[in-house]
Amino acid sequence: MKVLYLLRHAKSSWANADQTDIDRPLNPRGLDGVRRLVRHLPGLAVSPQIVLCSTARRTEETLAGIRPALDPNATVQMRTDLYLSSATKILGALRGLDDATSRAMVIGHNPGLEEAARALAWQGESRARRRIFTKFPTGGLAIITASVDHWRDVGPDNTRLDAFVRPKDLD
Repeated sequence: MKVLYLLRHAKSSWANADQTDIDRPLNPRGLDGVRRLVRHLPGLAVSPQIVLCSTARRTEETLAGIRPALDPNATVQMRTDLYLSSATKILGALRGLDDATSRAMVIGHNPGLEEAARALAWQGESRARRRIFTKFPTGGLAIITASVDHWRDVGPDNTRLDAFVRPKDLD
């Protein structure tokens, strides 16, 4: 079995019109959302062995904010190919993982992250599925289990959405 955590970066700032998209930081609401999420990660049993993170500033800041709640031995790969990537690229990155790894997190962007989550969420907890098919907001986290031995086999026929957490749902 494989467990996948898909995390959309927290809310970013548009305050500086001259700033490039890749360099946009989190705004105060995003920082608050990360603080709220990090308190809940242990209760959700979020424990990736590897984190694949886009190289955008907002994804890096999201990772930095949740890092204290993750296993300190988790491997982190900063990946330029995940910046604004498609669902196909995200799933390709996952399918390329070593099969000795059973739990992986991707921190990325919409629309690709949302499309990847929706592609894998056809089964599972009905309330979470309704939410994920309505909107995958900034700071949203999908927890998906795949009944496979190999990452290359992860797909809609063998995955289940176990949970979908949005920052606004957290106290």
